[in-house]
Amino acid sequence: MTQRVGFEEISSLKTTTLRAHILTGVLYRLLAQQFSDPERNLEDSRLHGYQWDEDPTKTRILIDPVYKWNVKNVQQRPGLLVKRGSIRPQKLGIAHGFGAHPNRGARKSVLYAGSHTIFCIGKNGAEVDLIGQEVFRNLVEFSPVILEDLDFHRFMPNELGAVAELEESAEHFVAPVTIEWIYEQPWRLQTEAPWLKGLLLQGESV
Repeated sequence: MTQRVGFEEISSLKTTTLRAHILTGVLYRLLAQQFSDPERNLEDSRLHGYQWDEDPTKTRILIDPVYKWNVKNVQQRPGLLVKRGSIRPQKLGIAHGFGAHPNRGARKSVLYAGSHTIFCIGKNGAEVDLIGQEVFRNLVEFSPVILEDLDFHRFMPNELGAVAELEESAEHFVAPVTIEWIYEQPWRLQTEAPWLKGLLLQGESV
């Protein structure tokens, strides 16, 4: 399948230092773009009626960060909720170091590895399964563009979970789509004064 979603707005984030909350926004905007024109951007024709609109009274599918979600807002409409998972640092070099510049201090860098999950939620299990498969397939096919344009070391949807009852509401079903990512965060340390200067250490004689 050839992806046709415009990526210009999202790829402009290449000039912005990556942060976990920015990645949440990237996924939100990507989903919103895809469902804003479902007949053009979604492969499964059974989903062409689920058009997203920024007006919550008009949209046929809700798309939000998970912290904005309220089960009462879903009602009969399906929803896509974006949630950040845990983040783990991975060292590059000894003490994150890559040498020093006489005027700018030591250059440091670290890899941040983490994940996001998109929860596909609805009142119909078959509907949730279709939406989950569509979201998962789109992310897999679009991952090379995201990887290149946003300078990730890794960006890969790695699992579409099974459809299950939603814990918060037995009337709803959920299918999670999990994405793993790694990006590099560089910085410089400029020493202005010894950090132990003036620190008095006292102890008892043995």
